[in-house]
Amino acid sequence: MELHLMFVLTICFINVLYAASLPGVDVYLQTDLHNDRRHHSNKKSLKHFSEHSLCNDTRGIIKFLTALDDHFQNISETMRVNFILDLCSRRDNMLIDWVKEIFDKDGDGYISHFERVYYDRRK
Repeated sequence: MELHLMFVLTICFINVLYAASLPGVDVYLQTDLHNDRRHHSNKKSLKHFSEHSLCNDTRGIIKFLTALDDHFQNISETMRVNFILDLCSRRDNMLIDWVKEIFDKDGDGYISHFERVYYDRRK
C-alpha cells in the first residue's frame, strides 16, 4: 500500500513539474468549449450598433424608424421621429434597451449580419 501511494505521488509530482515547464500554456483554449476565439467577430455589440450604425447617419435613423413601425401603432410620424432623435441624442441605457428589444432577435447581446439587414428591405 505504501509503495502504491509513493508511486501515485511521484506521478503527480512529475505531472506538476511538466505542466510548469511548458512555456505559455493558453488557458483560454483549455476553457473554451468550442475552441473558437472569434465567436463574436462578425457581430457588433448593442452599444456599438446603436451609436455607430443607427444614430450616426440618416440611413440608420430611417432604419430605426422603420423598425419602430411594429412597436408604435396609432402614433404620429412626428412623435416617432422626435422619440428616435431624443434616444440618439442621449445615447444612454434606454437607447440600448430599445435596440435590444427591436434588433436583437436571438437575445445574445450582439447584432449579427442578419439582424442588421432585417429591416433594410422593409418598407
